Amino acid sequence: MTRATVPNRFSPHLHSLDEILSTIWSSLKHAIGTPADPWSLATFGTSTVARSYLRSVVIRDVDQAASTITIHTDARSTKLTQIRSNPAICLHLYDWNERVQIVAYGQASIHHNDVVTAQQWSRTTLSSRRAYLAPLPPGQLSEQRNVNLPEQFQMRIPTQKEVAAEEKNFCVITCKIEELDFLCLQSTGNIRARFCKENDTWNSSWLTP
Repeated sequence: MTRATVPNRFSPHLHSLDEILSTIWSSLKHAIGTPADPWSLATFGTSTVARSYLRSVVIRDVDQAASTITIHTDARSTKLTQIRSNPAICLHLYDWNERVQIVAYGQASIHHNDVVTAQQWSRTTLSSRRAYLAPLPPGQLSEQRNVNLPEQFQMRIPTQKEVAAEEKNFCVITCKIEELDFLCLQSTGNIRARFCKENDTWNSSWLTP
């Protein structure tokens, strides 16, 4: 999908809070598995007492009914230590086609070696699974450039049998979204709204940009 063919998702719905919220969730769902979609990637924020952290992540699953966004990571990643220390997270997304920004706030939960990870692992491609063959944890100091993959897999995709033992390095982060901040940039005037989840109900409000 190129920039020119990205769907015009929000423009017809900017008059209605309910329609904006519905379009947010449907747009997130649409982006899964579509690398050219601007919402297939998000900036994922965590924080500790000492500092805040940002990194790009791939959106792997979206459940509007449960208000969750799912991402994958290495079980040895330092972001898991940060989440265990403080599960409050945020996700930032920007649609450069429609100039729409979403900031999602919520609480993260970690899944490892459970039913959730088994289900998510079964949906991954072999090319994605190759990352979990890394012999060293992410972020380790290295004396030289290091792609952190066994040499035999640097130029080819592993087989199902070759990656099976490394499922132990696969981890799922489920983000329970509690608040969405919506901003649409327009030459005629920007539009902003906030959506807050209380129990099973989204409370919606217009905000000044």
